[in-house]
Amino acid sequence: YDDAIAYAQWAGKRLPTADEWEVAARGGLVAQDYAWGAEMTPEGRWLANVWQGPFPWVNEQTDGWFWTSPVGHFPANGYGLVDVCGNVWEWTSTVYPVPEEEQKRRVIKGGSFLCAENYCHRFRPAALMGQTLDTATCHMGFRCAADLD
Repeated sequence: YDDAIAYAQWAGKRLPTADEWEVAARGGLVAQDYAWGAEMTPEGRWLANVWQGPFPWVNEQTDGWFWTSPVGHFPANGYGLVDVCGNVWEWTSTVYPVPEEEQKRRVIKGGSFLCAENYCHRFRPAALMGQTLDTATCHMGFRCAADLD
């Protein structure tokens, strides 16, 4: 988390709040389960890099990826953002709502390539999870946000 903050500050930006992240991830869609619409796989197409099959036993790799996919492999949303759901979790600046003594967590959004329908079904814009600030894994990342003046 500290590395993400440091990079964002170096770039003259910041991490988005969880609410900002969700609005951006929806790309203008309203009341849809996924960042691309109402169906998980419209017309049989995977539109995010997530685990395809029963986790952790079988990843069918229908989308062609076992780990992270290249940035932009999947279509952009209505705001032109790519990979907002799946691929890697993304840090936000929002404190995760847990008891006060545990306030050292931040909200992460978007799910990752390790999320499946039977486990961690959090690759939906509304879903969130809390993560400790010292966590660093191969399925976590961040994107920067900027204030509009």
